[in-house]
Amino acid sequence: MSDFEVQGLADLEKQLAKFGKELASKRLRSALRESAKPIQEAAKRNVPEAERSYWSRQKGGGYKRVAPGRLKRSIKTRTIVKPGIVWAFVGARAVGKSKDVFYQNFVEFGTRPHRMKRGRHPGAEAQPFLRPAYKANEASFLEMFKQKIKRKIDLLARQRARGKI
Repeated sequence: MSDFEVQGLADLEKQLAKFGKELASKRLRSALRESAKPIQEAAKRNVPEAERSYWSRQKGGGYKRVAPGRLKRSIKTRTIVKPGIVWAFVGARAVGKSKDVFYQNFVEFGTRPHRMKRGRHPGAEAQPFLRPAYKANEASFLEMFKQKIKRKIDLLARQRARGKI
């Protein structure tokens, strides 16, 4: 993945600081999430989905039926805002009771043939879904973020002028 260096991030932080840390952080996170939405949606469109349910072995023993689309449902956007750092992550996150989305990287990058308890696994071909989603939306992400954060700052300024903040 690529990193972006944003010129004027210190100025942005100063603008947002005028409205209070908590409120500014909420608006910044919101702008990040909204800007990353096209990447998340593209990843969900790209992810391969099993044609039917299958049985998955559980850590404690036994098996559990898994419905198709678990990986697709698990694709979420996470944001982190710290002083000097704003970060958005799009990827698989645990959904509901299931914590089992460890196989995201196996699907994205594939696996080599390997031994298992019951013989050999032939390996799995890579089926990238996150990288193409990111590449397709990379250029528009930063521009969209600029527009969204400008709107959020303008809204905060109008609310402050009306005495709502």
